[in-house]
Amino acid sequence: MPALTAVAGGCYTRHASAGIDSQCGLTTVMPGDTMSQSRQDHLFKYAPLAVFLLLDAVLVLGALGKPSFKAIGIFYAFNTIFAAGVFLLFAIVGWLLRRKPSALAGMCALWRLHIVIALLLVAARIYMTHIEPHRLVLREVEIQSKKLDRPLRILHFSDIQSAAIGPYEEKVFRKIRKLEPDLIIHTGDLLQPMNRDYSEEFLKLTALFKTLDPPLGVYGVHGNLESWARQDFNVEIDTLKILENSVARIEFGGATIHIYGLSPEVSGTPDVARELVQTWMSSVQEDELSLLLGHSPDYMAGTQDFPIDLCLAGHTHGGQVRLPFIGPLTTCTFHIPRSWALGYREVGKTRLNVSGGVGCEHASYLPNIRFNCPSEMTLITIVPAAP
Repeated sequence: MPALTAVAGGCYTRHASAGIDSQCGLTTVMPGDTMSQSRQDHLFKYAPLAVFLLLDAVLVLGALGKPSFKAIGIFYAFNTIFAAGVFLLFAIVGWLLRRKPSALAGMCALWRLHIVIALLLVAARIYMTHIEPHRLVLREVEIQSKKLDRPLRILHFSDIQSAAIGPYEEKVFRKIRKLEPDLIIHTGDLLQPMNRDYSEEFLKLTALFKTLDPPLGVYGVHGNLESWARQDFNVEIDTLKILENSVARIEFGGATIHIYGLSPEVSGTPDVARELVQTWMSSVQEDELSLLLGHSPDYMAGTQDFPIDLCLAGHTHGGQVRLPFIGPLTTCTFHIPRSWALGYREVGKTRLNVSGGVGCEHASYLPNIRFNCPSEMTLITIVPAAP
């Protein structure tokens, strides 16, 4: 039985074991219990946000540890579908229970913040799937060379990789025609129709390539998608001259241009690429312009010490998702630095341009996904060097 103590005007009871004082029917919580309850309230309040950030960090580390576009798809779906739905649910429950104290209400106390996060995640999905993949940025690069007597304009694009040929692809080819380049280069991966007829989409793409008619032609190499598709389908386009471990020789004014193209398998195997390129370069004269094409830029690990005027590649898509301070979550390369997976740079004795691609990865039925890495193509102008 608790001890009873008489006080003026009433009674005073101390419940020592519970740490509660009761006076005339009123209950007072001791200071230590108030602080404990406050900490508990904060834990419940911030629990959803903390769990979200923790799971996000785990997914990012997993994607960096075992990079793939599938990992990007999981990260994307978690944030823009699952997490957005959970935060929206917390917002609704928090609003309904805002005046009813309970553990669940505590977890939902930040319902205004939760609804803002949910809306931001939904907006991110709209932007990453429906806006950035269709922005189509044009990068421009200028190179000087003593091997030319007039400017040479090369349009480099890669990885059309369309799930279905439509208005966006028509816009890409319309922009290429408007630029009026002298030479067009495509570095592989034409189609990836996961739930459509390949032959039907290929006919549409063939019709678009037939609208291109640059003075020096349209050259390219196959990508890994063509390597798989040609087992069952035709992947040859009459107006796209494919080089498969072979060379094309073009006259341009008073200059000669050598274009050597690697097969997709060789482009991903630096040692084999080195042997083939060494043989090719032995036939190129010092005053002739040399261009090397390969789908994967991995071939650069074996060829960077050759004095090739320009090397072109694709395959990486620039990573598609490039996080601030982290960079691309995946580049699908195994022999070169991640920093080489996008853009133009001087490497060893040569120059490399890796296209971020005009399309997106659709394996495992991924939707278009791009963030901080818009679709692109590059206009490279090689101008005569000053004497």
